[in-house]
Amino acid sequence: MRHWLSAAAALAVCGLLAACATGGKSAAVEPAPSAALAAASSPVSALVQHPVPTVAAGSFTAPPAAPADHTASVDSVELRFGPIESALPLAVIKPDQLASVIAVWPLADGGKVLLYQTPADNENVYAALQTDTELFAVGPIGYTAQPDQYEVSEVEALHGAYVKIIGACGANCPISAYVRLGQPVPVLLRIEAHTEEVDLDGDGSCEIVASVGTLAETTVYTVVRGEPAVANLNALLHASLVIYNKQSGVFQAQGPQGAASGWRWSKNRLTRVAPAGSQP
Repeated sequence: MRHWLSAAAALAVCGLLAACATGGKSAAVEPAPSAALAAASSPVSALVQHPVPTVAAGSFTAPPAAPADHTASVDSVELRFGPIESALPLAVIKPDQLASVIAVWPLADGGKVLLYQTPADNENVYAALQTDTELFAVGPIGYTAQPDQYEVSEVEALHGAYVKIIGACGANCPISAYVRLGQPVPVLLRIEAHTEEVDLDGDGSCEIVASVGTLAETTVYTVVRGEPAVANLNALLHASLVIYNKQSGVFQAQGPQGAASGWRWSKNRLTRVAPAGSQP
């Protein structure tokens, strides 16, 4: 797993995705002329009161692992969360920092997501959020200038509305950039993993399930007592591989010796739902 930009964890597919997406995927349109971009604005003067952090997969401080191995005869494992360490708002940039605009995605609120290259770097592709008053830098999102290699959608997660931008930093380095909307200064949650929004506990708001690697490391982003938090399921289950099964809604784990088990997410625990020895 790689770290890009600020400190920013980590497949899953949402059986309830229709309930989690607010606007669906946006189609890219031809780049707007530079005159359509907002004029340069004054610097950001303050952070939002409760920002959603920027984090790279694996960058949080892992909580103590559950004492029982997932292959043991236990019926449930207590969920333990770590904080998402850093919180940074998006920086305001000037239109002249966009050397060439590759693609533009319109948003439901009238804003836009732009993919662009900078005057100093024509090898990487960056994303920006254009609101009615400001132009914000989202950061690097990929290295190919082909718009069809990127996806933009509007989703609900962590009790908020987000623009989700999917790119890649390499052959096995997916990027999911979640930009929180509806705040004076948008805030970025950046996860270098495959991600999906899933309402795991049935409370009406989606968690973010993130998975990366051949031996998948799976983390879940949620809100605990009003604050964003993350749980590493591989650590909690003492598993070398954890994947989320979209059809059953079950996390399937495999231990270092190959023993398998299934677990369902609830408010405070992972509960065993498949006998040890079943295959993921």
